[in-house]
Amino acid sequence: MTALELTSHWPVPHVSAAVLRGGEVVAGVGDVDRVQRLASISKPMAAWAILIAVEEGVVELDQPVGQPGCTLRHLLAHAGGYPFEGNDPIARPEVTRMYSNAGFSLAAQAIEKATDMAFADYLHEAVFEPLGMGSSVLRGSAAHGVRSDLADTCRFVAEVMRPTLIHATTAADAERIQYPTLPGIVPGVGRYEQCPWGLGFEVRGTKEPHWTGTTNSSRTFGHFGRPRRSQLRRVGTYRYGSLAGAVRCGDRRVWRQPRSAGVTVFNHGDRIRYATTGEDGLPWVRYGFIGGVSGPDGPIVVMLDGELGGDVVEADHVEPVHICNVTLTLAGSDLLDDPSLRQGLVNLWAAEAESAGLQLAALHSIGTGVRDSSEGYALAELSSGGEQYVLRATRCIKQYDAIVVHADRPNRWEVL
Repeated sequence: MTALELTSHWPVPHVSAAVLRGGEVVAGVGDVDRVQRLASISKPMAAWAILIAVEEGVVELDQPVGQPGCTLRHLLAHAGGYPFEGNDPIARPEVTRMYSNAGFSLAAQAIEKATDMAFADYLHEAVFEPLGMGSSVLRGSAAHGVRSDLADTCRFVAEVMRPTLIHATTAADAERIQYPTLPGIVPGVGRYEQCPWGLGFEVRGTKEPHWTGTTNSSRTFGHFGRPRRSQLRRVGTYRYGSLAGAVRCGDRRVWRQPRSAGVTVFNHGDRIRYATTGEDGLPWVRYGFIGGVSGPDGPIVVMLDGELGGDVVEADHVEPVHICNVTLTLAGSDLLDDPSLRQGLVNLWAAEAESAGLQLAALHSIGTGVRDSSEGYALAELSSGGEQYVLRATRCIKQYDAIVVHADRPNRWEVL
């Protein structure tokens, strides 16, 4: 069964997918003209426009933008020290790879300041119009605000494969790993000691597991996307070496789990959390959907995010996604000792919650955290589904040199 044929098994109402070779569409399924949000697929398109601005002399990649020591290049490579959301940096530039919508917003603002025009207009004139992307428009953030269809997205992928708007050397710089030794996190996939990224494009490198295919080259680059609403759209693009590319688009919905006599009843399409143990001994959590159920006590098929096929797993490894079971386990109990690092934990957990498909109505940090026990801190107050919670970070009971960040019901907690 081909990758395109596998999309028919995705638990979504709409799928549009295409395969490109040599810049040409060679196969496809679904409605190519159906417009939908591209979420973070917006980032490569925005980066392409910014690289055009660099070639035009409007800006320079190494010009200062944002906090001291931060440049436009840092922001496009998620190395500027900015959190997932928020204008205040939480780390120095070039220290860690923190996937950041805020960084891309700053980059777009630099273009607006230099050109005296809205970034949405610049993106339209620099990229969408010359490529004939008539269905594409940026509404909102340059990090996630593009709406487009598969036909237009294929036009952009073809441009990336065979550049016409920028010089080949500039395009090569976009797919070249920037700051190659930086560790970091790919939202919804995992943390990596080396988390390579180009200019607006993620590079696969040695990441495992990964949302691209298991046989893809380490040179594979592209992007993924996921809106923050409870109705999710999963969009991914990737390029294999220098020969082929693909686009896949789909809508996914999340339903609340029914329960009977204390036993979780799974239905096709339910959003789930799949927990196992990684080689490092730490919990390895992935999210996905139920693809099939063999019976109340038998194995089930899960469609994990970032994978085209399904996996048969035992039901005791799977549970419905709930805000209280979305946890982040990180090595290094000293993460609790540094106030700035404690602030960063809030943003990391928020990214994990987004990967799980949760919708947060509010998330407010409690300064740099308040010690509420001998082993942990209360980091933030949040609300979801009409309920209130406290985000806490505590030392891991099973592995002392690790911490767990998780949401609790707002029990009374005493400041020590």
